[in-house]
Amino acid sequence: MNEKKEDLYIIGFPKSGNTWLARLIAEVTNSNITVINEKDTLHKVENSDDRDGIYQIHKIHYTQDIARVIKAKKVYIIRDPRDTFVSGFFNNYRSIKEKNILNNKFLRIFFDYEIKGINKIWQGDVISRLKRYSYLFLKTIFFSPKRNHVGNWSEHIKYWTDLDNIVVVRYEDLLENTEEKLSDILNQLDINISKEKLKKTIENQSFEKKKKKFIDNGDIENATFMRSGKKESWRNLLNKNIQNHIEDTHKDMMKQYKYKIGI
Repeated sequence: MNEKKEDLYIIGFPKSGNTWLARLIAEVTNSNITVINEKDTLHKVENSDDRDGIYQIHKIHYTQDIARVIKAKKVYIIRDPRDTFVSGFFNNYRSIKEKNILNNKFLRIFFDYEIKGINKIWQGDVISRLKRYSYLFLKTIFFSPKRNHVGNWSEHIKYWTDLDNIVVVRYEDLLENTEEKLSDILNQLDINISKEKLKKTIENQSFEKKKKKFIDNGDIENATFMRSGKKESWRNLLNKNIQNHIEDTHKDMMKQYKYKIGI
């Protein structure tokens, strides 16, 4: 007889560190991550019958059952929108490396074009780009049967962080002080974990270790999904016009969460 698990949601805009945080909390609580699509090996490989924790971890960007999410424990992760744009591009075109864009003027033009396309989608302008791959990447943000989520980066953050009893963390803070911030998240969720378990989980779920494990197992698709996890990679890649447009569009929310603009 299967024991009923308690829902715990990891929420964020796409490419905001949701996968990493879901893996951290799943391992530290000895819980499994919900796999909706059987082709989703990225999460499936984390799960095990030996994980007998009390939680069922759900990693989501939106929901069709907001009432269920509201009742559950939940964490919202925020990442600098400039980095989410860049990460979105590399998620769509995993064979292209940062150095290729920096050293090839044609790839640089292509990169700028695609970033602008993703930007249009995040603002809701999808009509002219329905056939673009970048549209496919984020289409579920805009077209669910029940409109209980919102579109662009700023609106997404406001919608979710306005909910009661939601723990909010910045990706950059979690990356810089992982043990401290993960411990704080767990404390706010009323989850007690030993320091030894916390340290071991962080080590196991490091980008370098997980990526190496995927490569060693011949799982190149998931290895390329975990590109770098670094912050401020946008500095080397975004041209000034695109940077200014992103900052102008999202300046209020960026300032609220202490992302510097005009730099």
